[in-house]
Amino acid sequence: MRYNYLAEAESFKDELIHHRRHIHENPEVGLSLPETKEYVISVLKEYGYEPMMYGESGVAVLAGGKKPGKCIMLRADMDALPITEESGVEFASKNKGCMHACGHDNHTAMLLGAAKLLKLHEDEIEGTVKLLFQPGEECLRGAKEMIDAGILENPHVDAALMFHDIAGSPVKEGCVGVFGPGAVYASADWFEINIQGVGGHGSAPEWTHDPVGAMCAIYQGIHEIIAEHRAPSDACTMTVGRLSAGTTGNIIPDSAYMQGTIRTFSEKVREKLKNDLVLLAEYTAKAKGVTATVTFGDACPPLMADGEFKKSFLASMKELFGEEAFDMEQIWGGAFKRTTSSEDFAYFSEKVPSGIGWIFLGDSREGRKWSCHNPKVLFNDEYLYRGSAAYVKAGLDWLYNQNAVN
Repeated sequence: MRYNYLAEAESFKDELIHHRRHIHENPEVGLSLPETKEYVISVLKEYGYEPMMYGESGVAVLAGGKKPGKCIMLRADMDALPITEESGVEFASKNKGCMHACGHDNHTAMLLGAAKLLKLHEDEIEGTVKLLFQPGEECLRGAKEMIDAGILENPHVDAALMFHDIAGSPVKEGCVGVFGPGAVYASADWFEINIQGVGGHGSAPEWTHDPVGAMCAIYQGIHEIIAEHRAPSDACTMTVGRLSAGTTGNIIPDSAYMQGTIRTFSEKVREKLKNDLVLLAEYTAKAKGVTATVTFGDACPPLMADGEFKKSFLASMKELFGEEAFDMEQIWGGAFKRTTSSEDFAYFSEKVPSGIGWIFLGDSREGRKWSCHNPKVLFNDEYLYRGSAAYVKAGLDWLYNQNAVN
């Protein structure tokens, strides 16, 4: 289909920037996003949609459905991170300790733009486009909640597509990259280790069982697991982001606490690393005269990009952006053909063929050197309209191709 989606989306560029900055100023964390949800609903109603609710804060609308065909879901996540903003922008977060440091405000604005663009072409859609505004991606629970609430049915979703923005890379702003095939985002398993000892006076360690020594030994052992217990070809990480013990310097504490994540591209390696961690913690603790309990919390599987979907997706992006669209397997010697970041969109990719794209909104050569999840990160929202056009182009082309085949 030959429509000038880029020009149409650019015509309401300022509107998308307004949406993004409003959402950026009012970030919310997790599965409960009351202000963000209401803002998205109000905009969608203004555009002529009838929003549907999924779970507490998930919002979806349907475009098309006037012609026979399949259904593709376009998804944007809406939640922020528990980070205090240090970006210095005029529209910085008004909610202390909360920031859109991963750029989900951009994702939401781009999908709102896609919704507006789809309304302009609704009579031409060969099938149905379902647009999902999803909470709870950062806690890895939102996508699963949406599936449990029935987002993949009524109408049945046949394929799904997501975009993520990227900052702090040396790629020209506004460019897009397409991932796949295979596992392109790693699985994620959050773990907690609670170590129980016997505390006491710092002057009499012989009367105690110090959990701090066990915590340090387990921490070191985690790095040895990655080095010694897996094949060099098994890309994976096991990192600890939180260590906690004690209240002052002259008291040996009763307990210690550790929290971290395991990430890998293989379900087999994933299960092995989890098992190795449990054995490490339990036996190390026993040797130190304390006990350690490992519990696993929020998780998601590896995110799989479908090979056939990728072909259509990449062709659409090449047609839309020319040389400013590329195959992630082909740039930087394939160094970015996959990422050890995790994405709960993986739950959708388990159910339906899925496409995964990046849009670059922070060229480090232009001063936007901070990456996602950094309190100083800066995104260039001048290019949000390109994301909106990309959503629409990829989605409608896929529907058109499916009808052509069938």
